[in-house]
Amino acid sequence: MTTQNTNNSRTWMIFGAVGAFVILAALAAVFLSGSDDPDEVGTAAAGISETRPVSVSGTPLPLMPEQGADAALGLTIPEVTGQSFDGTPVEIKNDGRPKIILFLAHW
Repeated sequence: MTTQNTNNSRTWMIFGAVGAFVILAALAAVFLSGSDDPDEVGTAAAGISETRPVSVSGTPLPLMPEQGADAALGLTIPEVTGQSFDGTPVEIKNDGRPKIILFLAHW
């Protein structure tokens, strides 16, 4: 191997080592700066609540049977009123159009 090839290899090795160190330091800073305390999370500091009270009015839908037809098909859903995370009013009311309410979670 020539001297120039050896110097190029060392240069790339040094840049690789420095780059790996910078990436590891950045990852450590991100993971170590987090907090499990909900009062310290950015949304709480910004005045955004993770939960708000909800009001449900109307006749509850019957429970889904383990077998057979769903007795709730065609019935009117109860009306739901509450607030979004930032306090904006949210209403799910009977306006004659079908509705789907989808709950998602990321555990």
